[in-house]
Amino acid sequence: MNNFLHFLKKTFGPRTLKTAVATTLSIYVAHLLGMNNPILAGISAVVSMTSSVFDSYKISVNRILSTIIGAIIAIVFQYFGIKSMIAMFFGIILIINICNYFNWNKSTPLSCIVFIIIMLYQPRLSDDPSYYMYAFYRVTDTTVGLLIGFFINYFIYPPNRHQFLLSTYTKSLKEFENSFKLLLANSKNIKLGNLIDDINEINTELKSIKNDKKLFKNKNFKISDISKINNDFYTAFGLITQLSENGQIPNISNENLKLIKNYFGSSSAIISTNIDKEYELAFNYYLDELLETFFRLKENIKIFEKNIEKI
Repeated sequence: MNNFLHFLKKTFGPRTLKTAVATTLSIYVAHLLGMNNPILAGISAVVSMTSSVFDSYKISVNRILSTIIGAIIAIVFQYFGIKSMIAMFFGIILIINICNYFNWNKSTPLSCIVFIIIMLYQPRLSDDPSYYMYAFYRVTDTTVGLLIGFFINYFIYPPNRHQFLLSTYTKSLKEFENSFKLLLANSKNIKLGNLIDDINEINTELKSIKNDKKLFKNKNFKISDISKINNDFYTAFGLITQLSENGQIPNISNENLKLIKNYFGSSSAIISTNIDKEYELAFNYYLDELLETFFRLKENIKIFEKNIEKI
């Protein structure tokens, strides 16, 4: 039964359902508006469904603008009768460069698709729309899909950024703890690159929360509280880097041994070496700082989790 429920949850997750609803609704609305080629509406709805409300908004706006540019370029080419494959070649290059200039990199494919569709359009019947009206319909198709996708993403099960951030915090703290254990065991297998990836992921989540607040999402979050947790992760990374730099573990002070036991619930494997006394004092000083940082992180993440439950 549990496996079946897990299968249903995975198969019919919120984002999956939202994407299906947005795509179907976009195509349906396009039909109601009399658009004879609603494919672009469906495609646009799919690409507008992102894991961040702000990203969905930004991507939708950028793609609408880039689609208009692609359509305008195609109209100009059609107007002057420039319809060869060479024109297609240089038109694609022009669109890509324009999108890159405005930093619309994710919008480039859709803009190129609209450009190609309009460039290949040839009225076959007397009542077929002219190429500029056809371009207008294709831009409208795209806009309908993007707007419907955005509004569904905004109002229906919006991306749970605080839950994403909590998961990132929990995973990152576990990796920092594992690196700390490897450090005490005098292991050479500490992967600082993984810790950097964790910090980058945390920064990405914080940026998403800040951006979503601009659209009145995640307004219950205090950025200052999140920043404190993030700063402690930066501190922990710096201290682990510094403590692992020498490659040797001196004798650990009794105070730090007690802190290690209190934090992990048991004594960790420690491989120490009798080396310079001055280094031993400095090492224990930074070790104490790191352990205090771990305690703060664990406590503040628990508080963060309780605050999420209240929202």
